[in-house]
Amino acid sequence: MKFSASTVLLAAALGVSAHPHGAAHLHVRKDTNLEVRDNFVKNVKPTSTVFQTVTVPAVNALAAPSSSSTTAAASTTTTSQAAATTSASSGTIGTGGSYSNDFCTGNSKRGSVADNSYKGNTGSTSFGCNLKFVEESAAKNYQYISVLENAASQKQGCACFLKSGSDGQSFSGSFKGSEVLTFDLAAGAKKYLAVQAGSIGGCACSPGSLLYSTYGQIAGMWYEWEFGSTNNVGFSGADASSLVPEDAGLAIQGMTITKEDPEYVNGSEKKSIIYPNGDGCNAFPKGTNAADGYGFNIANTQQGGDAIRFHVKWGTTGSLSDCPDVTESGYGSTKKWRQTRA
Repeated sequence: MKFSASTVLLAAALGVSAHPHGAAHLHVRKDTNLEVRDNFVKNVKPTSTVFQTVTVPAVNALAAPSSSSTTAAASTTTTSQAAATTSASSGTIGTGGSYSNDFCTGNSKRGSVADNSYKGNTGSTSFGCNLKFVEESAAKNYQYISVLENAASQKQGCACFLKSGSDGQSFSGSFKGSEVLTFDLAAGAKKYLAVQAGSIGGCACSPGSLLYSTYGQIAGMWYEWEFGSTNNVGFSGADASSLVPEDAGLAIQGMTITKEDPEYVNGSEKKSIIYPNGDGCNAFPKGTNAADGYGFNIANTQQGGDAIRFHVKWGTTGSLSDCPDVTESGYGSTKKWRQTRA
């Protein structure tokens, strides 16, 4: 669900004195070869934009979220604690259920189709209220959960952010000062991120402390996500990407994304992985700035539908030989999962 591309125009919009590298992590998302989840444009709001239109099968549109009281809770679960409880990704969540939507208080406001495709949900009453950490035991009550885990032997510095920043500019949410949540993950620790439908964003982690590029962009290893698109009939997706730290000349680490309810292609479970040497498996390693369609693309994940649980691990090991030798075809395109770092 790559949403990054050249940040040259964004840098100008933000008023920086120098332009970032030509392919920092704010991609243009075309999705011409898979179910489209959102229309994305380049890195500054243009006065006149021709959006790319992709025809998708007709399905029920995503219902507008209801408003309710906020009961935000944050916790970090250690490995020992996790072993004593049932994981949110253990398959105990059921299907077609009724899920909690207690993210933002007050009246819910809905943007236009163009605005939603441009920014995504940024919180109906206050910026970022559509993201929150929940206790592991409560994660089953939410439709969209990301299990964020540190698989490394040292602490990780992390942030979660939205595609659009609090300034209202699309693609500005990944810059320092626009983070919705900043946190540390101890070795072996997990956090459970609940996301409200219609949200587009990412989470990034770096060993020790969170890295930023010269231009202030969050430059850890990116987990990009979109849940229950309000613009494209409830599509969701996710992918692993090393484009930001690579383009900024910063260190990378291994990261792996899996899904609670696995999808199998040619007999192999679909994952999205960046290996420690920078190679990729169904992901976005260096050299894939213009590529599309890698990662997870999930149709019609609307409220009341099946829950989606992504499990993300930073600090994983492995090599390209561990990636299944799969060629995936469909929607007018063919792609190989194994990707050698450019």
